[in-house]
Amino acid sequence: MATRSPATWRAGSVLLQLCISIYATSPTLLAPANALSTLLTVESLLFAGMAAAASLGATGSYAVSPRAAAAKLALAVTCVLTTIAIGACFAWARVFLVAWPSRIDEQVPAICLLIGIAAQPLVAWTIVRLAYRR
Repeated sequence: MATRSPATWRAGSVLLQLCISIYATSPTLLAPANALSTLLTVESLLFAGMAAAASLGATGSYAVSPRAAAAKLALAVTCVLTTIAIGACFAWARVFLVAWPSRIDEQVPAICLLIGIAAQPLVAWTIVRLAYRR
């Protein structure tokens, strides 16, 4: 294993100290609203990856069974997607349950957002179940 020079260690230490100082001086770096929008974006991107993983088994000539590879990849992506969705649910709760909107035109989008957060992992787990059933 290669040893690292003292300059490399110093650069890593400086970078770590910079990251800590940025986080310490910016308490709203990941405010609940920012966390929610970030997690929703990540969840959507992972769902697109889930669709790509599921389509791998459709065509192609591979050395390994494409259905088995697609099912394993879909399972891995679904596990990560579920973890992100759990984080998004916690962020949603911090945003909306702290001060529940009083007007119906504010309540309906909040409920629809929660349904959207929960629906993607449910659909992904259904796809995984169907992929392993083949």
